[in-house]
Amino acid sequence: MAAMEFPPRGRPTRRIDPAALRALMLGLLRAVGCPQDIAEIAAEVHWEADLRGHHIQGLDHMTELVGNIRAGRIDPEGRPELVRDGPAWAQISGHNGLGHPAGLLAAATAVEKAGGAGVAVIGVKDSADIFLVGYYAEMIARAGFAAVVTTNVPPHVHPFGGAEAVLGTNPIAFAFPTAGADPVIFDMATSVVAASHIRQAAYDGSPIPEGIGVGPDGRPSTDPKIVEKGSIGSMAGHRGSGLALCLGLLSGPLVGAATGKALDSWLGRDVPHKGLGHFLLAVDPGIFGDVDTFRAAVEAHLGEIRGARRAEGMEHVLVPGDRLFETRARSLAEGVTMYENVWREAAKLASTLGVEMPA
Repeated sequence: MAAMEFPPRGRPTRRIDPAALRALMLGLLRAVGCPQDIAEIAAEVHWEADLRGHHIQGLDHMTELVGNIRAGRIDPEGRPELVRDGPAWAQISGHNGLGHPAGLLAAATAVEKAGGAGVAVIGVKDSADIFLVGYYAEMIARAGFAAVVTTNVPPHVHPFGGAEAVLGTNPIAFAFPTAGADPVIFDMATSVVAASHIRQAAYDGSPIPEGIGVGPDGRPSTDPKIVEKGSIGSMAGHRGSGLALCLGLLSGPLVGAATGKALDSWLGRDVPHKGLGHFLLAVDPGIFGDVDTFRAAVEAHLGEIRGARRAEGMEHVLVPGDRLFETRARSLAEGVTMYENVWREAAKLASTLGVEMPA
């Protein structure tokens, strides 16, 4: 990846009242046929993404979500259902509805079953995107369990040595309860950058660094509109490529869902429609020893990390989740910082749906 910063600093932004932002999200979902309860669940996930500064999963990503509902790829009234289960596992069908309720049901089921069996693994099939995988991992961790959540997404990424999109960005999140107020949360894509960063750059044609993506002809490009039609690379070369493959298998065929090019229908490509899959794991620390001892050990190690000698030019040594919670508190107090080009695209979408934008 080239040295230039991406996403770049200095893009024009504005501050949005958090309550007004949530109301806008709810209005967009209601306008495309989502029942009130489903709309509220989905809006909450996207709202939390923007509060935390993870804007690629916030209002900006609702453009794609709404487009998939309008194209018939998502049933706005579809509801998740537990279809098979055992003492420490369950399979949930999203029934082609929004993924957020399916993710919520999966996380709640993981907590319930891990509370009894000590460990639980949950698979979701026939689903749409759950977005913000760290949101569901955090739910599990706040209930006292260690969590792993991963999902498969349509192919945007070329494998190591390839030049064609056959892998998803396939994110994974880990979360761990601590002795403090907030859990550790680590949430990442397995691509060199998330595909949504390319989408945001394409809004105004901002160039992307060399080495991030290629066009449909397989040639490197810094034009985001060309890379959108091509593919982006995996993080850390063959390591990221292998990790994306494994996460795609965990949250695809293992749970009864698809992966790879079978998910091309989500990108509007003319292939049979296949639902996305998700994989959740919850582990009770108490099955291996004393829970308080575990939490104290976690907190002690976090203190070692935060107290480590800082590298030159660095103000802090952060633990995954530190910046998330700081940004969330600031957003609630001062307003949500939003890229102007994202707000402009949201205004276009709202106009087509007859939804009023906040003043």
